[in-house]
Amino acid sequence: MHFCICQVRLGGDLRNVVPRGEFNPVSWPEIEVLRFLHGNDSVIDIKAIAKVTQSAKTEKERLIRIYGAATIEEVFPGRNPQMELEMPSAKLPEQSVLWHNPIEVDPAAHGVVDPTPKAPAKAAKAPSPFATKE
Repeated sequence: MHFCICQVRLGGDLRNVVPRGEFNPVSWPEIEVLRFLHGNDSVIDIKAIAKVTQSAKTEKERLIRIYGAATIEEVFPGRNPQMELEMPSAKLPEQSVLWHNPIEVDPAAHGVVDPTPKAPAKAAKAPSPFATKE
């Protein structure tokens, strides 16, 4: 599947354009979702920058997390979605970007440390010197 950089015209408005660059690329199927939401001519200057191994089912799951199930079911209906994963006639740069889908990647295998701070273990309380013994 290809990931791309592009410009997205929100609602098709020429004066309201959001760039999707190499730090926030869109997948080739995601371009169809953006066209559904903003209009057929809303996504311009599309260039493939990376190719990753990904199934249509997993990509649909990723898109649901971003755009919601109702939108994605309209664009790619069914349990086995029919989606084009690769941009036709894409020419990737020689040094393409390395990207992994967070749904499929085991963080431990890539040296990713859980950023959630751990609560310190509670120490056992010493008995109060003022406690009465029964």
